[in-house]
Amino acid sequence: LGFATAIFALASLGLFVSTASAATLWVDPAAAALAPGTACGALAGYTTINSAIVASIAGDTVQVCPGTYAEPIQTLAACGNEPASLCIDKSLTLRGDPGDPSAGPGVGAPILDGTGLGNGSAIALLRGGAIANVTIEGFEIRDYTNPVGQGGIGSGVIAWNTQASNVLVQDNTFEDLGWNGVLVGSDNDTVQSGWTIENNIIDNAAYAGIELTNVTDSTVSDNGIIVSGGNWDAGDSGVGIEIAVRDRVAGTT
Repeated sequence: LGFATAIFALASLGLFVSTASAATLWVDPAAAALAPGTACGALAGYTTINSAIVASIAGDTVQVCPGTYAEPIQTLAACGNEPASLCIDKSLTLRGDPGDPSAGPGVGAPILDGTGLGNGSAIALLRGGAIANVTIEGFEIRDYTNPVGQGGIGSGVIAWNTQASNVLVQDNTFEDLGWNGVLVGSDNDTVQSGWTIENNIIDNAAYAGIELTNVTDSTVSDNGIIVSGGNWDAGDSGVGIEIAVRDRVAGTT
């Protein structure tokens, strides 16, 4: 059958192949509308960020409205059981209020607050597989803690031992964190690529502001970083930006 004939035949049988378009899922503590919602306040469709991420499909946007979100620390297999409030396991835009072109988020930025949640990070990415095209922008992320001696825990964003690519982290504030503002890397020879980390404010990260270990073709620019005097790893912590290569198999690039 020719293409036009085939389409006509499918239509005659009432058979159509459709593709879902990307959706915007609205999150607000006062949400009262049917999912996915249409705006902030009562018109939002989800009261928690995690429920919107779970309901989303690849390519969607989770729009988080102003408010303070103390989402419980969870350990999900998709994110390698990394303790974190949120686990991003698909292509997704997680958006608060990016604000103007200056560093940091806008005045309506939602707050991810780790106070009293126990040890863990704010946002973890899929571990042990490939993930691409993720954006995290326009948040204030604060007060996530680290148990002394456990590397990585207490970061704002952590992507470890994963094949992440084309990830954008911009226009956020990371404040009073037990490890890094942004931690990207591996200790199992996995390489990540295409990270852009820009226009963020990082204030009082205990290990490093930004770390890229075993990461290629990436950009770190226009971030304001203040770190503490370091943590228990006294020989390595206390730096603004750490770029490193480690645990690579001999002969690989």
